[in-house]
Order: sequence, then structure tokens, then C-alpha cells
Amino acid sequence: MNCVHSVWAVLAGLLLLLSPKPCLAQLHAEVYASGLVEPVAMVQHPTDASIQFVAEQTGHIRVIKDGSLRDSDFLNVSALISLSFEQGLLGLAFPPDYDGSGYFYINYTDVLGNLEIVRFSRSINDPFLADPLSAYPILNIFKPFYNHNGGTMNFGPDGYLYIGTGDGGGDPPNDPLNNAQTITDDLLGKVLRIDPSIDDFLLDPFRNYGIPADNPFVAREGDDEIWSFGLRNPWKWSFDDPAKLGTGAMILGDVGWDSWEEIDYEPAGRGGRNYGWHEREGFEETGLGGGRPPYQDPVWVYDHSHGQAVTGGQVYRGLQLGSDFWGRYFFADYVANRVWSASLTVDATSGEAARVQDGDVTEHSQELGGFAFLGHISSVNCDADGELYLLSYNAGQILKVSRLNSVWPIDISTNEQGLLTGGLQALIAVDGKPVELQRNLEGPTLRALPLLLDVAWKTNASSPNLLKLTVVARINQGTTGTLRALLLNQQTGLYEQVGDDIVTTRIYETTTIQGVPAADYIDAEGRITLRLLSSLDGPVSGQAFATDFDQLRIQVQ
Repeated sequence: MNCVHSVWAVLAGLLLLLSPKPCLAQLHAEVYASGLVEPVAMVQHPTDASIQFVAEQTGHIRVIKDGSLRDSDFLNVSALISLSFEQGLLGLAFPPDYDGSGYFYINYTDVLGNLEIVRFSRSINDPFLADPLSAYPILNIFKPFYNHNGGTMNFGPDGYLYIGTGDGGGDPPNDPLNNAQTITDDLLGKVLRIDPSIDDFLLDPFRNYGIPADNPFVAREGDDEIWSFGLRNPWKWSFDDPAKLGTGAMILGDVGWDSWEEIDYEPAGRGGRNYGWHEREGFEETGLGGGRPPYQDPVWVYDHSHGQAVTGGQVYRGLQLGSDFWGRYFFADYVANRVWSASLTVDATSGEAARVQDGDVTEHSQELGGFAFLGHISSVNCDADGELYLLSYNAGQILKVSRLNSVWPIDISTNEQGLLTGGLQALIAVDGKPVELQRNLEGPTLRALPLLLDVAWKTNASSPNLLKLTVVARINQGTTGTLRALLLNQQTGLYEQVGDDIVTTRIYETTTIQGVPAADYIDAEGRITLRLLSSLDGPVSGQAFATDFDQLRIQVQ
């Protein structure tokens, strides 16, 4: 049978800035897409890994397909928006059922300057085109001033739509109306949680959504839509995706006033929190009053000598950066053109993250190309595989973050000939660590050999000279066997054996093959294909697998 497995890493960790104390592998950034105008969000298609949507503040939504920016708009709402400084098209979200429903949601400041959440539909005839006549209003929020609009929307792991709103702005920009601490008849300075698939307000044309029954202010003082409050301008925030082995926590970057930028951490399902603004900025009391304690402390703050507008980020759950970065939180500062990553210590019982220490934070700005190359980073986003992208607002570019001279697995297939009731269970891989192939040990495994395993790899190394291949294998029966390692010659299209046969016993057998000429086996896109072929010297029976490739690794030199 043939099996193809998704490759996800199993490690642990989480979140977040300053002196580069941790020893981490060097990163690299390259242009993934260009030709955009003021991009503010890149959103992955829910089911098609080859497609991303990009929201431009000017009111256009663009489509990237297979790494290429399509010429035509997916949707143009420029006639519906006000566009001044922080105004414009600010948020874009696709529900998990997008394939079936065709619905998606946008967040913008309308021509009156108010926040407008609107549902649109995909065109029936063209998947790269939305129906501009399908606009259906979900929620309109009055804005007293033009600034502090928030904007990010995300569907949570629970399927509900979460909306970040700013405090409404003002001059001075210190929430003069105390919106963030007001929880009745005031949806500004909040994270809202709604169910846009139903309508609990049939008599109200401006409220076309439902209220989840477990929202924290249902049946008590406070607006039912509120999930959390006390925020100044949560411009960018995200969930640590459980589908990629994340915790489900919400991590918010809240843009500060005159002293502190802050990052807030909220364990999954822990709504009702007050993050303190405008009574507090970071850990400090502002003296502005009007608060509703208790307040939730941020997990990290930085002062304005380091930056002046935090761009909240993403917890890394991909493969290409390697195990060093798994679970680290990547974020940026829009004004300072800087990028950091940081780790959080999360309590396994409470789900709470400890306050981040300076030594937990590493800056990556220079290795990613420097301040001029990065530009003003408006968003940090991920693709379907959890890989990281930075949106350069002024340059109109999307930059993909990768690891220098990295090699990571991208495809695994097996051809197991004969009767097999045990079967493959999972393949776990992280660049910089071995690939581990696990088998289901339940029930007898009777197999006619040979066993063939193909692993396709990808590298971003520029013109490597040599490959180094490490294989750890074993025979799990009272017999011996041989294993051949072959690489696909990209010039001839034929598999060629590299190194000598590996003779395995019940004990782990390790072989390292060095000095393989890279040019023969890496194609123009950096793809390497390794084939492992095993055979046994005797019969196989019993309760366990016959051959196990416990660890595989390819490195470039």
C-alpha cells in the first residue's frame, strides 16, 4: 500500500524580545510576493495550501496562488471605506467551512469612520473572485475618532469569530472616553466573540450574528459580545493553532501609549479578562482612573527605546526553521522595523504563561536583512504548514522566513508489499533533528519484503557542495537484514545507491554517508529524494514490525 504523511514536529514550548542570549540557528528572509500596495494581512485558504489571500489597506483583496500574485482582485471594497492614517481595510477571515459556504468576512472603517464587519460570498463561477454584490452586514461599531481601530479577526479553534477593536482613539491618544474599561454599551478596546452563522437579533438590521452561550458577560453586567477588554489597540493578534500541536492560547500585541508596548497571553477558553488600559500601560499605573480591577499582567513589555508600535505575531509551528524555533513567538515593531522571537514557559496545569525574561528573547532584524529591507512590518502571518511570513507595508512585499542552509522533509511515501496489519502510525520530523518513523505495534505484522521508503526533502542552501546522510535502522525480529540508501539523480532520473549496504540486527544500526556530491541529487528548486530499500535474511513473524527506520537526516555542506 502507499501512504503519504503530513510532517509535524512534536516538541513543546511557546512565546516572546531584546538581547540575543539564546543560541539559535541563523535565519534568512526572501521575497515571497511583491507588487502589493500597503498589505496589512495575509490569510491562508482554510483547505488549499497553495492559496493565500492578502488584504491591502486601500480596500483590495489579492490572491497568491503557488507563490505567484494574481493580477486581478479577489474583491475591491475601496468605494466602501474611509482611508486616512489608521483607517481602511483592516481585517480578513475565512471560516473553517469556507469550501462549502463560500462565505468570508472583512473588517474595515466605513465612509463615516465606523468599524464595519461584513460578510461576502465567493463567486459561484470563479474561486479566485468574490461576488461584490453579496455584502451582508454583520456588525457596525460607532467610532468617535479616526484612530485606534484594531482590525484583526480570526476564527478560533472553537469555530467562533473573534474581533479585536481599538479603544476608539482620540487626541491625546489615551482613551479620553474610557472606552476600554467600559463594558456596557461599548464594544471598543475589546476582543469580541460572535457566531456569524446565526442571527440572535432578527429585529435589528445592524446586528446579524449570534452570541455564544459561554461568552463571559452573558447573563451578567456587560455586553454579551465581549470576550475580553482593557485593550488600547490590539492591531495584530493570533491563536496558537491546536491543529499544529499548539496550545490554543490567544496572544495579543497591544500597541502602547507613550512608554510601553505589551504582549498579552490568554490560555484557551479563558475569557473575561481585563488587560488594564487605560488605567495601566504595561505594568505601570497611568493615573487616568476609571478602571475595573483586577487586571491581567502582560507577559512581556518593551519600552520606546526599542520600538513604538508592536506588531503582534505568531507562535511558530512549522518545520523549516527547525527545533530551535518550534513554539517560539515571533513578533515585530512597525515603527522600528525590528523582528524578535521569544519563548514562554507555560504551566501544564493552569495553561498560564510566566512573565518572559530578557534572556528568553532574541532579535532577528539584521539576519533577516536589516531595517531597510524589512521596512514597516504590518503583520506576521503563517501559511498552511505553519511557516512564517512578514508583510512589509511600505515596500508592498511579503517576506518568507527560512533557516540558512536548512533541509526539511516535505513528503513521505511507503510501498509495503505483502500482508500488513500493523501499518504506519506516524512520521515525526523537525529539521536539525532526525526523522522518526513510528509503527503501530498492535496485532501481528506479516510482511513479504522488500520494504521501500521514499522521503522527499527540500533545502534552501545556496549551491551546496556535498550531502551528509545519516540513517539509523533496526530489524525487530530474530534475524538480520540489509538496507540500501539510494538518491534520485536529478540529471538522469534514476536512483543511485550511495554508500555501502547497511547490515542491521535487533540492535540499532547507524551509518553516516558523507561527501555525496550535492549537484547530482538536488534539483533547481532544492528538492532531494532519498529511497531506502530493505530486505531480511530470514522469515518474519510475531507481534512486531520487521524493519524500522528510526532516524533519517540529510545535511548540506
